[in-house]
Amino acid sequence: AAGGNLLVSGSHVAAHLLRTQRPREAFPHVLRAARRGLAAAQNSLGCLYASGALGRADFARALHWLRKAVDTGDADALFNLGVRYDRGEGVARDAFAAARLYARAAARGVVHAQYNMGLLHASGEAGVVRDEARAAHWYQKAARQGHARAQCNLGCLYDHGLGVVQDARRALHWFAKAARQGHAYAQYNLGVLYDAGEAGPRDAVRALHWLGRSARKGCDSAQFYLGLLHETGDGVGRSYRAALGWYRRAAEQGHASAQHNLAMMHLSGRGTPEDPAAAASWLEQAAAAGLPEAQHNIALIYHFGRGVTRDSRRAFWWFSKAAHQGHDGSQLCLGLLYMRGEGVRGDPVRAAQWYASASAGGNPSAQRHLARCYLTGTGVAASLTEAYKWATLASKAGDLEALRLRASLEPHLTARQCWDARRKAREWLLGRALS
Repeated sequence: AAGGNLLVSGSHVAAHLLRTQRPREAFPHVLRAARRGLAAAQNSLGCLYASGALGRADFARALHWLRKAVDTGDADALFNLGVRYDRGEGVARDAFAAARLYARAAARGVVHAQYNMGLLHASGEAGVVRDEARAAHWYQKAARQGHARAQCNLGCLYDHGLGVVQDARRALHWFAKAARQGHAYAQYNLGVLYDAGEAGPRDAVRALHWLGRSARKGCDSAQFYLGLLHETGDGVGRSYRAALGWYRRAAEQGHASAQHNLAMMHLSGRGTPEDPAAAASWLEQAAAAGLPEAQHNIALIYHFGRGVTRDSRRAFWWFSKAAHQGHDGSQLCLGLLYMRGEGVRGDPVRAAQWYASASAGGNPSAQRHLARCYLTGTGVAASLTEAYKWATLASKAGDLEALRLRASLEPHLTARQCWDARRKAREWLLGRALS
C-alpha cells in the first residue's frame, strides 16, 4: 500500500521512522500530524492500522483515517481505500467501488493505481470495459514510473501485439527494465526473446543468463525452458542430467509440461535409470492438470501396464480426455478400442467417428483405418471412392500399408472414380493448408 510522503507535510521524524521501517516509533508522530489535518499523515496512519504493523490490523480505524485523507485530497489514500474495498477489509467487498477509487488515483499519477487500471482493462472486470489499448496506456504510465510488473505486462502486450502494434524490440526494452529490477517473469521473457532471436540476432549467452536468473528465483516457466535447452542441446551442451534437474524443479511446482517431460525421461532412462512407476506418477499429475499429451501417454501406460497394473478402462478414460481436447493420437486409439471392445463396449460406428476425427487432424494411421472402414462398410456406408481417397492421403504421409491398400483398390475402380478420389484428396490437403 502507498504510504504517502510525510516530508511534504513537514513531519520529518515520522517520515524517517516510516522509511526505516520503525512503525511503532513513528505512530505517535503520525497520529499528531493526522489530527492536525495533514492528508499524507492521515493516509499513512490508515495504512499503519490496515497493515497490522501496530499489532492486530484495525480496519475500522484504517477506513476512518483513509476516508479523512481522501476528503483532504490525498491521491495515495484513494488507492489505499480502493484496496480495502477490493479485499473487503473493514467493509463489504466491492470491486466496483475499488475500481472507481483506482481510476481517480490513477488519474492523479498514483503508480500502483495505474498498474491496477491496466489489469482491470486487460481483464474487463469490476465494470471496467475490456480494452487492451487502455490497458497498455495505464501500464505505460506505471512503467515509466518504474513499476516492474507494469513494465513486464507492457512487454507482454508488445510481444503479442495486444492493444499495441506488435514490436519485439519494444517488448525486449520493457522486459529488460523489469528484469533489471529482479522481476522473475520478465527475466524469463527476456531470456526467451534472446533465445528466439525475435528482437535481433539470437544471443544464447544472454538467453541463458536471464533464464538462469529467473529459474533460480523459482520461475517454473524458466526452469522448464532450461530443461528443454539442456535436453535438446540447443544453445548449450546437451546434458540429460541438467535437463532432469530443471524439469524436476518446475514439476515440483506443478508445471504440467515439465511433469510430462520428466516422466518421459524416467520412462526412457535418459539422465536417470528407467523408472516406469515414477513416470506414471508424474504423467498422472500432468494429465490431471489437463495436458493432452500427458493424458495420451498415461493412457498408453495403463493400456500396456508399464509401471502400473494394466487397466483397459482407465486407459479408455484417459484416451477420452485427450481425444476430446483434439489429440489425434488419442482419437485414433479410441477408435481402436471401440472397434475391438477393449475397456468399452464395442461400437463400430463410434470407432469410425473417432477415426474420422483423427483423420481430419492429419493422422495417417487413422486415415488408413478409416479407409478400411469405407472398404468394408464397418461403421460407415461402404464407398470404394472414399476408401481410395483416405488411403491416398495416408500414403502421401508415408504410410506404406495405406500405399498397398490403395494399390489393391485400383483394379476395382474406374479411371474416373480414381481421378475423382484423388481430386477430393487434393482438395482436402489444400483446405488443411489454408486453415
